[in-house]
Amino acid sequence: MTPPPLRVYSTLLTSADALAWETLPRDGRKRDFFLLIALAIVAGLALGLVPEDWTAGWRFYGVGLSFCVLGYCLWIAITTFDAYLRARRRVPGPMEVRVAQWLDRFEVTENGRTRFVALESIMAVTVTATHLFIFDGKDLIILPVSAFDSDADMRATAAALELQLRDPD
Repeated sequence: MTPPPLRVYSTLLTSADALAWETLPRDGRKRDFFLLIALAIVAGLALGLVPEDWTAGWRFYGVGLSFCVLGYCLWIAITTFDAYLRARRRVPGPMEVRVAQWLDRFEVTENGRTRFVALESIMAVTVTATHLFIFDGKDLIILPVSAFDSDADMRATAAALELQLRDPD
């Protein structure tokens, strides 16, 4: 007979929960870097199209600064819109999620489909004030603080999981 799971979490996920993951600060997103470079190139090309009489004096610097500010604002708008789209793709609508934590894996059931995430495949455990995220490179388990008894319980679960990942014995 199979022993019961260590713990079972049940919660209702929305795209706002996925947005919490998508908007986490991360280093080295190539997509963001290339978008920023492309916008800087467009701003430089636009600055090259400024009339000849504006290139002398303060007007040139004012126009150049305004192009830089406009490019930065566009970058913020595009990355924000992209984060909302990715969050909506990850969680299209409210859905009930059940996560069973076993000794060697997580069993995630959402919309009637079950998937398994092995502990040895987990790459990152991230805790925020509102969520616990478990990421294995392709799959993401999102557990809001409402799935736990308290915030301290969520942090203790994350700490125990990180310890188990570092030292599997």
